[in-house]
Amino acid sequence: MPGPADPAEAARRWQRFLAQSSVRQQNAGPFSLTASLRYRNQDSGHRVTMRMWGNGPAPLRLDVEAGVGALIAQIREEKGLFVAYSPREATALVHEGDGSPALALGIPVPFTIQDMAALLQGRFGKFFTAGYDRTEVVADGTIAYSLPSQAGGAGTLLLDALARPVRWTGASGWHVAFSRYENTPDALPERIDMIISDTRQATIFVKSRQKHAAAYTPAELALTLPPDTHIRPVRQR
Repeated sequence: MPGPADPAEAARRWQRFLAQSSVRQQNAGPFSLTASLRYRNQDSGHRVTMRMWGNGPAPLRLDVEAGVGALIAQIREEKGLFVAYSPREATALVHEGDGSPALALGIPVPFTIQDMAALLQGRFGKFFTAGYDRTEVVADGTIAYSLPSQAGGAGTLLLDALARPVRWTGASGWHVAFSRYENTPDALPERIDMIISDTRQATIFVKSRQKHAAAYTPAELALTLPPDTHIRPVRQR
């Protein structure tokens, strides 16, 4: 029944959640990931395929396709620098500094590409290192953890009985829902819904996650722009 959570059970579940995330973080390395991204804003909706790869830390590469072989964007993100190249328009949009370039481009994803990679790979501890203030039991025995406002993951996080995240609500009101887990303790979500408002939403369906024995070379992680590329800051888009 909804009500105050047992402190011992809440602490046990939280530590299990962090331990699972820590193992994934320690095992992070060269990877590739394919997913379907469906999103809509106030004016329109889109469905694209994402192909992401990297060696764990930055830089990360991401290609976005509208159909088989129909490349619409090539993206590279490293610390403090985001570049999105559109082959159709021969234009590169550049963002320097913090914030979510994808959100600035009209895609309702309130994270950097690095943050998205962490969420898709189950490295949740990246966001929730400051602990929690209080807890409450909600439906189906799920425990809601109130997270301190000074932390990067400020808001509320819901963990199920297997210490898997169900929903993360940010301090500003947006939320991320995690679903389609396999029935195993260490399973990762196959579906992630990101909702900023009623008219700004995105859903990611993970199709494949792969680990690679060999690291990607600098050339494989590079994004080389053609000489005639027009360079524009994201804010002018």
